[in-house]
Amino acid sequence: MDKKNILIVEDEANIAEVLIAYCENEGFRVTHLSSGQGVVEYVKENSVDLMLLDLMLPHVDGLSICKEIRSFSQLAIIMVTA
Repeated sequence: MDKKNILIVEDEANIAEVLIAYCENEGFRVTHLSSGQGVVEYVKENSVDLMLLDLMLPHVDGLSICKEIRSFSQLAIIMVTA
């Protein structure tokens, strides 16, 4: 069975490390981006099954990213925020 792809968009290194570790331990393939810049383009160009998306990001905020992705995709998105 192919591994599912999770995109983690999180600028806090400590939080990202924990999310990555948990996802990889459960057998997911993980990509991590640390800012909002380039996220929409990444989703358009790659196969992503689930995105964990922080709301407060440098360059482009998570809500704006979510709205833009919703205009062309039904990708499952879980918002991660403090």
